[in-house]
Amino acid sequence: MTIKQQGGVFGRNPTYKDVAVEGEVYADTVSENTSGSGVTVDGVLLFDGNAWVSGTNPTFRMRQTDTTDKNFSFRLNGDRLIFERRNDAFNVATQLLNVNTATGNIAFPDGAGIDFSATAGTGTSELFDDYEEGTWTPALTKSGTDYDAVSYAASTYGRYTKVGNMVFIQGRIITTSVTVGSASGSAKIGGFPFSSISTNGYSAFSLADVRAWAASYFPS
Repeated sequence: MTIKQQGGVFGRNPTYKDVAVEGEVYADTVSENTSGSGVTVDGVLLFDGNAWVSGTNPTFRMRQTDTTDKNFSFRLNGDRLIFERRNDAFNVATQLLNVNTATGNIAFPDGAGIDFSATAGTGTSELFDDYEEGTWTPALTKSGTDYDAVSYAASTYGRYTKVGNMVFIQGRIITTSVTVGSASGSAKIGGFPFSSISTNGYSAFSLADVRAWAASYFPS
């Protein structure tokens, strides 16, 4: 490491002014206005090389001196690089996001996402905060009294993709036996992964292949 300085006091506890560092800097502690071993920094450090912060879960923190509300840190935790906003005492953190360095995936905390407000429109929200893929189990039911029993083939299945509050579903339902009993009302397909946003909501549903359904049992 090479240290170049313009003006300063050298001795047991030297003070440097306008320091330029070429190479690498290692320190047990790097802090702002904090007593203890290591290096105390108040201002801006410029490195022509590498600055290392090491430890079990190393953390790098930045703070503005004119406010106690703008503290920011990022730290390593296993395979994750975690970005946080912290309070003035550095003991309470609100996670902003984390990056899985093994997979490259970015994770947002609850209620956060990608903000498209730079292209503001007339909508109520431009925050993309939800995407999900999964499976669901289609089921035959009635709008009134349900069937006494329904058995399904093993090939009955369903899957869905959720983007924001829009859900796209696919599925196949094959019954091997239906015991009608005292069933009443319209036949329906149930078991959907999410409930409708309201009783007046709209949906589009396409039955691509329907076989062996009696007219009175056709699903709605």
